[in-house]
Amino acid sequence: MLDLDRRLREGPLEVSSVWTPDRGAHIARRALRHRRVIALSVAVVCVTGVAATLFVLLPARPLRPAPVTVPAQVAVPHSVRFADGSSVELRGPAADLQVEQQSSSRVLVRLTGAARFQVTPNRTRSFEVRSGDVLVRVLGTAFSVDRDQARTRVGVERGRVQVSWPGGSAVLNTGEIGTFPPEDSTPPAVVADAGAPPSASASLEARPERASRSWREWARRGEYGRAYAELRAQPAAVADQAADLMLAADVARLSAHPEAAVVPLRELCARFPKDKRAPVAAFTLGRVLLDDLGRAAEAAQAFEFAGTSWPSGPLAQDSLARAVEAWQRAGRDERARPLAERYLRRFPRGRHAAAMRDALARER
Repeated sequence: MLDLDRRLREGPLEVSSVWTPDRGAHIARRALRHRRVIALSVAVVCVTGVAATLFVLLPARPLRPAPVTVPAQVAVPHSVRFADGSSVELRGPAADLQVEQQSSSRVLVRLTGAARFQVTPNRTRSFEVRSGDVLVRVLGTAFSVDRDQARTRVGVERGRVQVSWPGGSAVLNTGEIGTFPPEDSTPPAVVADAGAPPSASASLEARPERASRSWREWARRGEYGRAYAELRAQPAAVADQAADLMLAADVARLSAHPEAAVVPLRELCARFPKDKRAPVAAFTLGRVLLDDLGRAAEAAQAFEFAGTSWPSGPLAQDSLARAVEAWQRAGRDERARPLAERYLRRFPRGRHAAAMRDALARER
């Protein structure tokens, strides 16, 4: 049986590692049956020429892609547009945008939750986003902001932004991601002139290549504590890529910092929902939220996303079962019941079938 909890405790959950030996044998048996069916079909075709003609002429039925259901925290964003063409995509039901100032020289908005910004360049007008105690000033065009409890994560897709917080500021360039205020006690760099390129000692981007190599190298060696220390010192070293976000999350949770794994896992699911790592990231997120942080409702949504984004994959059974468990722990039996019924319809002899029947019995 696939022991996902053990694998997640011991190391990264690679996509290729979620296939169990018995699953491989099942696939081999299915392939053998498929070959026998093909052989029988060939024999029939040889005997019946008309059937062969029909077989050639009939078009193949196109495969329908499985639907993908996105949970609330990675919901399809809704947009807010400004008069100059700038736009904001709010992510999730908790996201909210308040315009505090809007004039020809300055736009200041306050963000709750997560959003992606595309700002029309205008040298005569500043565009600023306030998230808690963090202020993001636009020096470029496209970036994202995601506040998680007391800290804010900023990722730049194109251009540059200046991020300020009480006691410091930093500049992020294209492809860089940072979490602010930084967790370490090292005084952050101060950029005196936001319009000028930062010096080698005045920004978090000063030595990203060296820092990036370092934290990844420690992670590959299994030295997750040292890798996490490097990431704390250089939060912008994580690239806006599915592989880097997944590795950063693994570094955080395997170094006993599960709360720091939530943001990169959510970012991966939101920005790369069709990546092969997304279902694994969603399942990992659900486990962290439920088992490590006790945030059951959020965990249930992550487990649902993991199951629906890979409905025929090896995580399908565990994702459904854990979603049921999470909704029950959140006190939402009305959400747990249909998922338990769906599990029993799809996997009547599955490894969690008894637990699903017990869950339904308890709700009656």
